[in-house]
Amino acid sequence: MAASSLCLQNGTIDSHGVSDSGTDRKTAERVFLATSHDVPGLIAQGRTVAEALDIARDVARKLIEARRERF
Repeated sequence: MAASSLCLQNGTIDSHGVSDSGTDRKTAERVFLATSHDVPGLIAQGRTVAEALDIARDVARKLIEARRERF
């Protein structure tokens, strides 16, 4: 499994890849995880790379918005 991340640049999130986390033991389906060094706490799981990235983008926006509201 390769290390993967999303990169936040100029207000947009660019994909640098998603790690293949293997098979979900409960469902026997392949799952993919998206994480980010630039957005601490971001972990998103999807059944496909595209789904993991879509979810990660939404989570990243929400995390960034929550941090802005706090500070």
